[in-house]
Amino acid sequence: MSNKPKRLIPLHGIKDGFADYEKLLNREKKGKPNYIFDEDGPNEKSFKISELLDGIPSDDEVRFSEPQFKELSKKLDNIKSDTEEIKITEEKIFAILDEVVTKLDKNTVGEELNKIILAQPNFFGLGININALVEKYLKRKNNK
Repeated sequence: MSNKPKRLIPLHGIKDGFADYEKLLNREKKGKPNYIFDEDGPNEKSFKISELLDGIPSDDEVRFSEPQFKELSKKLDNIKSDTEEIKITEEKIFAILDEVVTKLDKNTVGEELNKIILAQPNFFGLGININALVEKYLKRKNNK
């Protein structure tokens, strides 16, 4: 007995009706277009093999998608890294704003900074809204 699980394809319209995936592949390779469930029985029904296998990835397709999965995983790691860089950049900007605030009148600093700064740098679709960052900084500063 094999430890490999048997892959079954559900048969639409038949309660608890399934077709063996390997048998469907073999029939398709032999040029047989149909699979007949319960052949010569009371519940006989014919299915097009191409329709039953539609959307089911072959072993080759699964193997092919593994490198794509690894590439996507690497891209997600890069995004996580970029997010960490943005957090570090935010702290650096807050430090610069601390210096600016000490040199300006604290009542008008927010208005002045938002008038002066209008920048939204963008790297690979990710960016920093400097104006929102200034507002966040001022809220944090006022809560202290």
